[in-house]
Amino acid sequence: MASDTTRVEIFDNNDVRNQLTRVDFHIKMKNEFQRKFAVSVRFLDENYSATHTINLNIDKATMVSGNLLPVYLNHDEQLDTSSAVAAFKQTRFAIIDVTLLPDASGVNPIVLGDTAAFSFQSAGTFYFDLGL
Repeated sequence: MASDTTRVEIFDNNDVRNQLTRVDFHIKMKNEFQRKFAVSVRFLDENYSATHTINLNIDKATMVSGNLLPVYLNHDEQLDTSSAVAAFKQTRFAIIDVTLLPDASGVNPIVLGDTAAFSFQSAGTFYFDLGL
């Protein structure tokens, strides 16, 4: 498992919190491993309570005629209700956990020299009512 924690500083600004009306999340993943991955993106407030969570699984790559075919996953999600946006405005931390899941035998070996890669990209689009 790999994990990354980031402080979300955008909500330190009162104007940003007051004017935010919608958030779109965009996630792209590519898996070249012949193993599935589980990905959790958790947004937490200052007390480490969840303000929003995204849980995704990406299937394993497959071998076809000696060629490895990677798996791609694109995920888009919107927070556009007033209650969801209000909760998200309390976010202070974002934690991304990526877990390599066991193979069919339940064993989790990492093969030395394996050149497979896993990529994860995420972005957010924030919408504001500036009263103009």
